[in-house]
Amino acid sequence: MNKRKGNAASADFIIGLVFSIIGCVFIITAVCFALFQKQFEKKAVETSAVITRIESYRDGQGDSHHNVYISYEADGQTYESKLDTYVSNWYEGKTIDVLVNRDNPGEVRAAATSWLFVLIFGLLGLIFAVIGIIMSAVHVRKKKKEKWLRDNGRKIQAEVTGGHVCYNYTVNNRHPFQLECRYEDTGYGQVYLFSSGMTWLNPNNYIGSYVDVYVDSSDMSRYFVDTDSLKYQENNSVIHDYR
Repeated sequence: MNKRKGNAASADFIIGLVFSIIGCVFIITAVCFALFQKQFEKKAVETSAVITRIESYRDGQGDSHHNVYISYEADGQTYESKLDTYVSNWYEGKTIDVLVNRDNPGEVRAAATSWLFVLIFGLLGLIFAVIGIIMSAVHVRKKKKEKWLRDNGRKIQAEVTGGHVCYNYTVNNRHPFQLECRYEDTGYGQVYLFSSGMTWLNPNNYIGSYVDVYVDSSDMSRYFVDTDSLKYQENNSVIHDYR
C-alpha cells in the first residue's frame, strides 16, 4: 500500500507566500482607497448633519447592521442621504460632521469614518504581509542551513525510534508528524537524539529503519534529519499494510 509522501515544511513557504500576496493585495487596496479619499476631499466641504433615522437589522448569520440617514444643508438646500458607515455612539438627533461634494451635494461621507477603510485594509495588509514575510524568511533560512549541512556537515545514520503528531499544525484538515531518531557513537560512548522537521511520513511505519542525519561536526546540536532518505527506502521496498 502506498503511503502519502512529502515534507510538510514546504507548506510553510507556500502559506507564507499566500499570506504575503494577500497582504500586498490589502495594502494596494488601502492605497487605492487613500487616493480616492484624497481626491474626494479636494472637492469636498465640511458641514454639519443631523442623524434623522437609524434602522437596525440582522442578517442571515445573526450579525447586526445599521442604516444611518442624515439631513444637512448645502448651497442653501436641504438634502437627505444615507451613510455607508455606522459608529456605535451615534443616535437619532445627534449632530455629526460630514464631507459634502461641492460639485454633487448628494454625495456625502461621515468625517469621522472617511479614512476607516484605508485604516482597516492597511492594517490587515500589514499584518498579513509581516506574517508571510516571517514565515518565508524562516523557511529560506532553514533551507540554507540544510544546504550548508549537506555540503559541509557529516552524514550519520540514526535509528528511527518513534515520533508524534503535530496537533498545532493543520493542512487540509490533516496533521503532519515529527520523527524521533537515535544515534550512538560507540567510539566515544555518546548517544544523540534527533527530531525531524514536519513530514507526512508516519513514524510508526519506520521504527527500526535508519534515516540520514547531517550534523555539524563541531556542534552536534546543529543538524537536520533528511526524511527523504526514508522515502527512498520506501520506494525501493515492497510494503504490505493489512491494517
